[in-house]
Amino acid sequence: MNHIHISDSQVEESTDLKSLTEELLSAFKDLYAGEAATTIRVRATMSQAAASSMSALYPRRNVGGGKLYVYSPRGRSFIVALFNLDGELLATFDGEALTAERTAAATGIAIRRMSSPDARIGAILGTGRQAIWQIKAMNQEMKLEVLRVAGRNMQKVREVVDWCLENSINAVASDFSSAVEDADVIVTVTGTYEPLFDGETLKEGALVCGVGSTTALRRELDAKTIQRASLVVTDSVEGSLIEAGDLIQAAAEGFFDFANLVSIEELVCKNDLVIPSNGLKLFESQGIALEDVVGAWEIMRRLELL
Repeated sequence: MNHIHISDSQVEESTDLKSLTEELLSAFKDLYAGEAATTIRVRATMSQAAASSMSALYPRRNVGGGKLYVYSPRGRSFIVALFNLDGELLATFDGEALTAERTAAATGIAIRRMSSPDARIGAILGTGRQAIWQIKAMNQEMKLEVLRVAGRNMQKVREVVDWCLENSINAVASDFSSAVEDADVIVTVTGTYEPLFDGETLKEGALVCGVGSTTALRRELDAKTIQRASLVVTDSVEGSLIEAGDLIQAAAEGFFDFANLVSIEELVCKNDLVIPSNGLKLFESQGIALEDVVGAWEIMRRLELL
């Protein structure tokens, strides 16, 4: 069986974030209607390494597939596989760039649906590989007048600020606490195990997109942030119960009830879902296989390989 392999560099060169965001929006509508299916992340863990996998079906585009990766203190490697629904392997993909871009597309949908129409001030907390794509999503979905960039490595902060300025995004270096002050949209994309800021200081009505807390022990947001949130949305309700460290730890402390968690497909499809103007709004990104499959299909389409 012949198939092609698409590298991270090819993914980065061929992705159109706006087009990917619109396709993912359609996929979430299909998921809500029972016309797409996705699994949560499943992990096999030992002392020396861990392996994870997840899969999805997207009949709208006659494709399915998933992601498999192994990681250890020595490194990690991702691979995404895309099949047609006749069982033919169409392509494999390096997973780093695809993961960053599909995650940003989900953030973009959350910003579009949940942020204030007059949101102007953004904050990005974290300077790793996913940060640039999260910034692209913010710039795409809000009228961004200034972006505050914060991270623990000031050299990387300066590099992100420079990238923004080179791409006509008004950005300034900041620390975590100052970055979130009066910010309308805050995106956290770190691997921290300790909260990044005091949730009491956040602006009323602000949207917080937590991207980095994808294991039960990781925590970017403190209990006050969760407690103040009048709407909490995730792209994986089932997965959040076991892997959304921000929510799991806040629930254990008595500051969050998982019964109030809303899925992103409900956010997209339920006309009677009220987006409150008071309190904070929170999107907890866990990452699902449907996002990977949609991202892979979109790359294939743009490369004219379908």
